Amino acid sequence: MRLTRTNTKLMVVAASNEERETIDNAFAFDVENSVFVKKNHEKVHKEKVKGCWMCAWDGKHHFFGGKSLPAGFLSEVEGLVDCDIEDARIAPQQQHEWNCSATLRDYQRNAVDAAIGGVSGIVEAATGAGKTIIAAGIVAELGLRTIIIVPTKVIYTQFIDTFKEFTNIDVGTIQGKTWEVDKPVVVAVMAGLTKDKKKAMAALAGRELIIIDEYHKSAAKTWYNTIAMCNAYYRFGLTATPFRKDQLGCEFLRACTGNVLSSIKTKTLQNTGYLSTTNIRIIKNDVYPPKYALDKEKQCMRKAVFVDKYRSCIATNPKRNAMIAEITNHHIKSGEKVLIITAWSEHAHAIEDILNVDCIYLSGKDTAKKSREKAEAFKAMDGGVLIGTSVLDLGFDVPAIDVVVMAGAGDAKGRTQQRMGRGLRKSDGKEVAIIYDFLDNDIGGSRKYFNKHSIDRINTYTNLGQRITIFDSVEEAIINNE
Repeated sequence: MRLTRTNTKLMVVAASNEERETIDNAFAFDVENSVFVKKNHEKVHKEKVKGCWMCAWDGKHHFFGGKSLPAGFLSEVEGLVDCDIEDARIAPQQQHEWNCSATLRDYQRNAVDAAIGGVSGIVEAATGAGKTIIAAGIVAELGLRTIIIVPTKVIYTQFIDTFKEFTNIDVGTIQGKTWEVDKPVVVAVMAGLTKDKKKAMAALAGRELIIIDEYHKSAAKTWYNTIAMCNAYYRFGLTATPFRKDQLGCEFLRACTGNVLSSIKTKTLQNTGYLSTTNIRIIKNDVYPPKYALDKEKQCMRKAVFVDKYRSCIATNPKRNAMIAEITNHHIKSGEKVLIITAWSEHAHAIEDILNVDCIYLSGKDTAKKSREKAEAFKAMDGGVLIGTSVLDLGFDVPAIDVVVMAGAGDAKGRTQQRMGRGLRKSDGKEVAIIYDFLDNDIGGSRKYFNKHSIDRINTYTNLGQRITIFDSVEEAIINNE
């Protein structure tokens, strides 16, 4: 089998039918919920219809289209079939003399070197490791036309601020209605790129270096398709959580760039003193999932679905929210700063209503400027409460947090790691971050959603090398740790 490697693809030059079938089978992965999609389609076409792609679909995503395969799968292909590979890539020459004035920590220096030496791959860096500094180091040393893609306005602002403070690079932006694509380095919010495919292709054209922050988002097909339009020689993904629960999601990540080049773990940063250690306190709590819920539109009762159960057991649960308020009020009295993370704004407001102090509420609808103003206001306080939703999951730099309350439940490993990391950044006088979470126990019902999710979060903490203690009550968790 003969292949030609380009920046983005492995082009099949010569292969037998057997080799093509082997490649196709190896890089075909189950699509989540495909079984249900197929069953629903069978209601439309009770017998297979010739020419209907859904009738013929096997429920998998096939990365091999018969002529090419994403270049990120190179190492797997080499171990799968005997093949000769012609490397048709041309390494770009440095075009700009840039510098990065930030003093790189040892692990940041190693990450920069591993990335540049590896050409294409994932830089895994725990929350608090300083991914923006690592990115600035890579861009400054290579001196190439670059595009950096980020998922949110908050992270976009952090990249702009970092490059202004530590580099002499003229940075353009793609955000909202702003399209500054004539600059040698451009920071782009993904939502801006996906609005106009032609403009996105023009912005991505001619870039020799692409960096994708919060790279695990690239498991979404819109991200994958957009990144694939960029023919950059150097291709790096930055993330604290590169691997997802679903295999197809993991394969989308590897397809874009390849495997992990460098890994900086939370426990390593704690052991070397760059991040705070944790005191994770898990509190037992019974929840009672409803069997039925009100259908407001039809004004009748219907069988409760998960969102109904989440609202009742987590978001509007008076007992559980009272426990969160008790924890928060205790630490506020001690002059500490508390971060409460929820999944829903409805939940955040329910907690706000029962606290003894005013809160700074961080909303996903806030502009980047407004988010920064709120963060600065919180930073200036001697003690207080910052409460927010999933906007805190990605890249938000929360200053000087003493206590984190994981109010939102859920089972996502990456989200749990990101949220825990919000409290690990060191500040004057702080060596230990206190993390509160819940061991929710479903009473009644056949499926123990919330208990399973709690166990998954506990396993995430344990796998990250953190020590946890489980308590029967809020009072026990507070008193035994004072």
